[in-house]
Amino acid sequence: PGSVAGHYNVVVTPLKDRVIDFYLDGANAVATMVIGGIEACKIERIWVESTTNMFGLPKVAHIDIYGFKPDGSAIHERKKG
Repeated sequence: PGSVAGHYNVVVTPLKDRVIDFYLDGANAVATMVIGGIEACKIERIWVESTTNMFGLPKVAHIDIYGFKPDGSAIHERKKG
């Protein structure tokens, strides 16, 4: 559970330094997080590009995070793996 009633905080492995806040807005599920240093951006999608290391094990090459700022404009951030 999150710090606000009805909100749930999640941390996913490729984005360990970010907290994703999930909640319901009426009948719609919403997920928000910091994108590009801007708080409370709505997540549209997250893409994880992977590769393999010299042992053939998977590793994250980069992560693209797409969403919308609180003012409704689009935002994109790429994090290196």
